[in-house]
Amino acid sequence: MDTYSIPGNTVCAMLDSVARVSGPQYRALLTAAGWQQWLTTPPPATWAPVARPTDVSRLFTAVYQMLGEDLTRLFFTNYGNAMAEQLLASEAGTELRQALARAPQPAGLAEFLPVFARVQAQGWGNATLHETPQAWLMTVEHCPVCSEIRGARAPVCASGTALMGQMARRLLGRRVRVAEVACVATGDPHCVFAFYKN
Repeated sequence: MDTYSIPGNTVCAMLDSVARVSGPQYRALLTAAGWQQWLTTPPPATWAPVARPTDVSRLFTAVYQMLGEDLTRLFFTNYGNAMAEQLLASEAGTELRQALARAPQPAGLAEFLPVFARVQAQGWGNATLHETPQAWLMTVEHCPVCSEIRGARAPVCASGTALMGQMARRLLGRRVRVAEVACVATGDPHCVFAFYKN
């Protein structure tokens, strides 16, 4: 069901991050996505829902259509890095730090990922976790980044790998290799991200 579930603080962080990485294409990008109402006045930065998952999908589909697959991947990497900075400075970053401070030391992926998945569900969408001997797998129930993109040669949700990798590195104090191993844009039923243990 496509209801208003994306909160204003998430949309504000997205707008700020997209503005930083899109430069002079920002106005055209938001207009193509139907987001022109936020060109002059962003929504309130609260947990009140202001957008639907399809609204977010339209934004990222506009990026894909304007830039093509390879540049979209670069755009998403830059966007994910910028978004990580926004989230780390937000209430979500504080919640993650507090949860890791309460965890047995040294805290690792087993402590980070359940809290990250819970924070993600508040402003992005549900995800499930599954552990294998090599990695933790996070399956995103509905990926708004690529839900309307089809025919990609390789996974395109580089924003997720950049964002999750940056946050894990900053909060755990070590590099965490994150890769998208399945993507809706390439025909998979869900986007799946692997957080490798080594």
